[in-house]
Amino acid sequence: HGYGAKIPKVLEDLRKGLFGAQGYEQVGIFRLAPNASDNKAMKVRINKGDFESIEEKVDVNVYANLIKEWFRDLPDPLLNCINPDLIEHVQNATHAQNVVQQFPEPNQSIFLWLCDMCVDIARYEKTNKMSTQNMAIVVGPNLFNTEKFENPMKAMTYSGKVVEFVKYAIDWRV
Repeated sequence: HGYGAKIPKVLEDLRKGLFGAQGYEQVGIFRLAPNASDNKAMKVRINKGDFESIEEKVDVNVYANLIKEWFRDLPDPLLNCINPDLIEHVQNATHAQNVVQQFPEPNQSIFLWLCDMCVDIARYEKTNKMSTQNMAIVVGPNLFNTEKFENPMKAMTYSGKVVEFVKYAIDWRV
């Protein structure tokens, strides 16, 4: 896939680790929490730039979780680049495509990369039970924060709309 902006190396490396270890075959991949100390140890290694030298077998759930954490830990969440009203009004894959095409770079490329990875996981739905809907449910909440909403009900509604938007975006990329 050609993207307009460079995808962060850590994301590419985590994806390569996940797919190299056949993580796409794991039932509930991206849904299951890994062992917390394994996850922390891997995160420390990545933050030290010591990811390349990992020889030992790594739990596929660590790779999947660290991808979600990367998005969750962004100082400015990925979807904050766009007016929430646009996301809330998406009703199909074409609408989602139109909204994504308004994202600035590098947000657009990174979001498309994430959708494409979700497509690749959902291809194995019969084995891993992770449909495009399930992938949207597990990745969507990591792409925004609700701090900018004063009303907690509005925040909850928006959360559901983000999952819907992400599902339509993934379906567009299938």
